[in-house]
Amino acid sequence: MALEGFQPYLVVAGSASISFSKNGLGISKAAVAKLCNSRFVRVLIDAKGKRLAIQVCEEDDPMATPFAKSEKPEGIRWNTKDLNQTILNMTGWTFDDGNPCYRVDGVYVDDEDGPALIFDLNTAQLQA
Repeated sequence: MALEGFQPYLVVAGSASISFSKNGLGISKAAVAKLCNSRFVRVLIDAKGKRLAIQVCEEDDPMATPFAKSEKPEGIRWNTKDLNQTILNMTGWTFDDGNPCYRVDGVYVDDEDGPALIFDLNTAQLQA
């Protein structure tokens, strides 16, 4: 078979990224698509390495967080002060008039526990 070894690839405009602002965390449409438009994910934090991961999980996972609500991928906004404060404490970032938003591109991994995006917060880009 000519296509043996190939897997379908969903093409979505933009990059799989997250953006942090003083109001919360934005997850791009491409990131949602990469995570299979999953209804639930778990958030994992590597404080020492300053990384955040979002991994697909089942609803019955004790750490399940509601994620995609639509049949089609669309951007998601989490207005969670606790997660924001955790990220600020880890990174030393500030949100003021001069630093409105930090953007981080994700790396897709197909982990044995489920697909995930890993975001290295050390590579954040300041957005005006």
